[in-house]
Amino acid sequence: MEPITISVAVAISLALGSIGTTAAVTTAVIKWDDILIALKGKKIAVLGSRATGKTTLLKYITIGNLIERYNQTVTPKDTEKRRFKLDEIDIKVKKTRDVGGGKEDYLAWKQLFMESDLVFYLVRADKLLKRDLKTEQRVEADLNHIRGWIQQSKSAQQVFIIGTHCDLDPEFRNIKPNNVGDYVDRFRQLPSVTKMTVLASNVRPVNVVIGSLENEQSANQLVSQIFQQVLK
Repeated sequence: MEPITISVAVAISLALGSIGTTAAVTTAVIKWDDILIALKGKKIAVLGSRATGKTTLLKYITIGNLIERYNQTVTPKDTEKRRFKLDEIDIKVKKTRDVGGGKEDYLAWKQLFMESDLVFYLVRADKLLKRDLKTEQRVEADLNHIRGWIQQSKSAQQVFIIGTHCDLDPEFRNIKPNNVGDYVDRFRQLPSVTKMTVLASNVRPVNVVIGSLENEQSANQLVSQIFQQVLK
């Protein structure tokens, strides 16, 4: 199958990057050669519990489409090598796998983690902000496994904690450019997020990004945040 080329808009906002408010978006100055070097041929592991947006994010990165109907991933599924564009610069993403989000999938998670260059761990930001106990407990269990894999790995994977579904938080929809940073800080300072960062950062620095996959615009903005962090 021939590689498919998609276009990913690059935009950032005040503070930590655009998180869904059009008014906060500005044009980013990006060194395209750095992007090419940083992302070319990378293999991506997208991990997280069920209904966090793993398949949606993976499909958006690899083929440029958002999923209209959600179906849980029960068994690992291969995704083909794809090529996408950032301002006319082609980036090739290696073939990877879409894995399920149950605790029984930890073995598949570990295999994908060990084979990958970039690790995206997705968590429901809306539920964490509500201090949902079940979500907090699952996140802690996941990150304990991931920390162990980081310690075992001979590669220097770049790890991202990605908060999704911000659009389901009523406060998110009322964000203004002057309080974007406050919203991001509130997420970062949640006990579960702080613990996630500390658990993984004991071995390697961790990036925290939040946003939404509600529509193409918000997906573009979230993916752009992630790729900008890859360059740092």
